[in-house]
Amino acid sequence: MKKQVFLSQLLEDKFYGWGRKKIFICAPTGMGKSTFLLKCILAYNKEQGKKMVILCNRRLLREQYWYAALMRYKKYSEMQKDISIMTYQEVAEL
Repeated sequence: MKKQVFLSQLLEDKFYGWGRKKIFICAPTGMGKSTFLLKCILAYNKEQGKKMVILCNRRLLREQYWYAALMRYKKYSEMQKDISIMTYQEVAEL
């Protein structure tokens, strides 16, 4: 049986070289996309003073992201400065 490898293990510190590029992360369910974004990329973006946008395909997934992101902040207002989480449908309405 193969040991499961997560996105954060595959990319490790490679994302530091991405610079100001817009990155699209697409991987199968269970690869750790959410964890990678909220643990690694969000922390890096905060250090750089950048904002991150996460697009989801469902409201339920957006709510899961919000909850996970809120766990990393003391105040909601602080989180709003660093991250936007939207569904594709919300973006289409802009």
